[in-house]
Amino acid sequence: MAFGDGSVLAASSSKVKLFTGFTSTVQSSIAPGNQTGGWTVDATPNLYQTSNLSNSFSYKYSGFTTTVTTSFDNTLTVGRGATWDGTDYYSSASGTEKYAKYSGFTSTVSDSFAPPAPPSDINGISMVQGDFFAVTLEDKARQYDGFSSSVTDSWSVSLSSLTGVTFNGGTGYYIQFVGSWKFTQHNAFTSTINDSFAVASTEGHGTEWDNFTDRDPAAPVIPFIPRAIIVM
Repeated sequence: MAFGDGSVLAASSSKVKLFTGFTSTVQSSIAPGNQTGGWTVDATPNLYQTSNLSNSFSYKYSGFTTTVTTSFDNTLTVGRGATWDGTDYYSSASGTEKYAKYSGFTSTVSDSFAPPAPPSDINGISMVQGDFFAVTLEDKARQYDGFSSSVTDSWSVSLSSLTGVTFNGGTGYYIQFVGSWKFTQHNAFTSTINDSFAVASTEGHGTEWDNFTDRDPAAPVIPFIPRAIIVM
């Protein structure tokens, strides 16, 4: 299998791993050299990253490589999550407790909002079929009405340290700390776990399913090979 063949991706603080499907088998990895935070993938596919440093930058890579093609200061601090809707880039930051939408992949913020009070150490994000999903370190998963502060659904996970959320069609994927870092596959946007596997890492940094058409079937179909990714 290769990048784009339907696999999960995960990252530690210094490395991004591409797994074989939804299994613990690592088929490839890269060390991007920028402090990892949130990750996402477009339909090409190319990787996008928000750094979790205090001076947070966002990066676009050429495919699954360490080659940076574009970057910008995203004006947030301690980036945690990243997602892509086919046109625009989104990121989250625990330093400013804010979700931001950018105009394309540029530093221009076109919209932003804060999660419900009190701030809940925001983490992974995913834009799916026009709705925004987010998880927090305090183990709350929320669905928003579009990219807005209006919460349409939420639930608490009886585990700890949710760091990422993504979807493959109706199946939800989360990465979380359960005594050790673990990937969990859920029954859509619910707390019901269908499958899971442990990841050899000391620090989780989000998750992404890199088949953009699967992740957002309402989006225009762009021909490409199915792919998947998770980060920790």
